[in-house]
Amino acid sequence: DLVFGQKWMAMLPLVRVFCILAINQSIGTLISNLYMAHGKTKEMFYLGTLMRIMLIGSIILGLQWGILGVAVCYTVASYISSFIQHWYVGRVSGFTVLELMANLSFILGVNLLIGGLLYTFRYLFIDFLDPYVLLALSILTYGILYLVILSLFKEESFLEIKKIANQYLKS
Repeated sequence: DLVFGQKWMAMLPLVRVFCILAINQSIGTLISNLYMAHGKTKEMFYLGTLMRIMLIGSIILGLQWGILGVAVCYTVASYISSFIQHWYVGRVSGFTVLELMANLSFILGVNLLIGGLLYTFRYLFIDFLDPYVLLALSILTYGILYLVILSLFKEESFLEIKKIANQYLKS
């Protein structure tokens, strides 16, 4: 409602499903690099083709429930596909899906914590603040909290980005 107007409110359930899909896809973007690093491009092609057939099938299945059904079925199939891909690459590279999840659990936990805090913040102040101010404060608060928490816990990825940023600023 705030950004696109009332006429786009019907799209909100679809956007929510696509946000869940985006979590999975952001994790899986590097999987092809693992296939290539281990010389398994042929396996990547064959397994990828099978996964694409499954994803197309999920779209066809979801059609009976409309656009939201397509989005939900595709999202579920995407998670199944990713699990299979991660399992296979894990066998080749020596890590398990559980190890991958363990590595991602801290970042996921931080995001869930901050998201929960901002969700509460929104409902506490929605009647008192202009919606645009509330949106701006939410974005700013999220960014600050995210960086502070990663810094306090000395998250490895944060420290690496900080190191790169410091080198860039010095040059």
